Amino acid sequence: MKETTDMVTFDLHVLEPGDYRIRLEYACAHAMAGGEGAVSIAGQTVSFQSLETGEYDSHKPLMYIDHSIGLVTIPSAGVYRLTVRPEHPLAQELFWLKDVIMQPVQ
Repeated sequence: MKETTDMVTFDLHVLEPGDYRIRLEYACAHAMAGGEGAVSIAGQTVSFQSLETGEYDSHKPLMYIDHSIGLVTIPSAGVYRLTVRPEHPLAQELFWLKDVIMQPVQ
């Protein structure tokens, strides 16, 4: 994802309304670090900056980070579309996304 039109979307079936912590699991090389991205769901947008996890080496495992980027409030149970995208055009990719986690806040 390099352009603001590049995005990944997920349709989520949320069972309970409430506050959710958004966590992203990704890898990010030094040249990509600091890229500004955004996660949108339920009319809310959470902005973040990517953090460096290490350089890619085909002979070593890729290092991932579990990055908690913020909270959103889901108003009611139902299906919601979650979108991850760069906030601005980037010279490098935003990151290599592995997982998006919405964790209920107790």
